[in-house]
Amino acid sequence: MSLHLAKGKPRTLAYGTELRTDLKLLEVSEDLLQELQESGLCFKGGLNEEAVMCSSKQTFAVKQVETTNLVLMVNPDQNAAPTPSAPSPQAAPTPPGHLAGLATQAEIHAEASNQPPVTVSAIVKSHFELVQVAPRLHALDAALQDRPIGSLEEEEEGGNPDAAEPMDTHINTDRLDKNTCSSNNDSQSLGKTWDELLSLVQASSNELAAALTERNAVCIDGKWRGIDPIHLGTLLELILLTAVEKGWSLDAIPAVEAGEVLAPHGFSPELTEHCLKIFSKPVLPVGGSNSQEEDSNKDDMNENYENGSKEVLGVYAVRADAVCRHFGLKLFREKQRWEDVNEFEATWRASVPEGMIPSFDLLRGEALVDNEAGPTGQLGVQLLRVHELPRKASERFKFLFSVRPRWELPALDPYIQGLAGPGETTEALLLKFARASQQKPTDPVTYSSRF
Repeated sequence: MSLHLAKGKPRTLAYGTELRTDLKLLEVSEDLLQELQESGLCFKGGLNEEAVMCSSKQTFAVKQVETTNLVLMVNPDQNAAPTPSAPSPQAAPTPPGHLAGLATQAEIHAEASNQPPVTVSAIVKSHFELVQVAPRLHALDAALQDRPIGSLEEEEEGGNPDAAEPMDTHINTDRLDKNTCSSNNDSQSLGKTWDELLSLVQASSNELAAALTERNAVCIDGKWRGIDPIHLGTLLELILLTAVEKGWSLDAIPAVEAGEVLAPHGFSPELTEHCLKIFSKPVLPVGGSNSQEEDSNKDDMNENYENGSKEVLGVYAVRADAVCRHFGLKLFREKQRWEDVNEFEATWRASVPEGMIPSFDLLRGEALVDNEAGPTGQLGVQLLRVHELPRKASERFKFLFSVRPRWELPALDPYIQGLAGPGETTEALLLKFARASQQKPTDPVTYSSRF
């Protein structure tokens, strides 16, 4: 807002009778300003949380910065001073030794008294700055882990009493008859709507949608819920068995037929299709249109996630990498550490469907192979999942160096990727928390704790 100040036209500065000190200034970029004006920005934070501000795509920490100068604020509706007119061509020239506009204090005060004053209505001594940070998803994890679909906790709540007996397979399905995801009275109170999650979780709408996908969450009847990993794995294996029984190619599993076969055994068609989306890729949508074209026509991500995906895809091709990863992680449920990595690999290879070849690259960030042989002369392998590690960089490095005092970068890398916040780099984190060493020029660089 312009104060309409002009040379030779002074205005007095006055303080209003009700001077406010509760106004806050927020410094934003041009992009954020445009979004603020068009759709608004949102502050989020509970009683014991540090507040963040979220746009549609990003999350920002809010930092209060004290200013050295006092900021005076005026209302935009004040009377503007008249615009000075251009000097007349016939006006007498400025006498030698004088400057145009130069006046005594008395003349300045006299001139200012003829203009409306600039009235200060508020004083500000600090302002807020925004620093982009990673989304804070602990509230989302807590919500999804509250009696997830197929869990023992859900079973204790009553499940679906009308579910049929599970199919007769070699898979342990003792809990399947109760743990259905169909709409029943007992499960109506479980889960949270998209709006509830958006209000609860310190993340932008885009970041929240990505986090739900990463956590394999499912939306049924408008409520988002987590799925018990064992229950989800059992469903995957039943889909694979059903494909063998029905003679379906693993590159062409029909979603509708699979849902119909598994519905009597405690799995809703929605959950069956969701499992296919996690472990497969669509190859032929209903109606024959290309799935990528359909995806490109989804303009409103929030609406999709608010209502759950209504898209029904006809045929799915199983992703070998996702299936192999499932069976590899399943072996760690039997024991979290295998003393012989060769035994683990042989067992893993025997458990996957025919034609699939497992590789330890599929378990990056999920399992860790020893860097030194044990008493038996064999390398061991243990479960170490990156998403279960501390989120803070200092705590993450402290934990990793307690697991292994010295790391080579290929082994360490998957456990620190994504740890750097906006504006940071993985290399900077390594310099801050780790010390690099190399005994010989031909030896690999190893990292140990700096503290």
